[in-house]
Amino acid sequence: MVKFDNYVYMTICESSMVQFKRSHFSTYINYCKTLNLSLKSGVLDRKETADIIQIGNDLVLIYGFDDETCGKYIVEFFDLDVDIKLSFYKSALLTIEHFALAFN
Repeated sequence: MVKFDNYVYMTICESSMVQFKRSHFSTYINYCKTLNLSLKSGVLDRKETADIIQIGNDLVLIYGFDDETCGKYIVEFFDLDVDIKLSFYKSALLTIEHFALAFN
């Protein structure tokens, strides 16, 4: 992984954490696993589609990506190993804890 990719993955993690809090899932990892399965099958429900669109909108706003690049990074992030996703998740939690205004 390139450093820039890590910044993008961190942004996806932070954005998906916001979407996760609005979901019915009990853990972030279960949320990610379900989204990964839906992305792989190509069948997303309305809530999943809305979540992916919001994550993509955040990537466009921050990095100026086109839709294809957003999709590539989103699929790659949700396909990452669970341990890697957990490390991004823990980093985001620490950021929220120490810099709460960063998520406003």
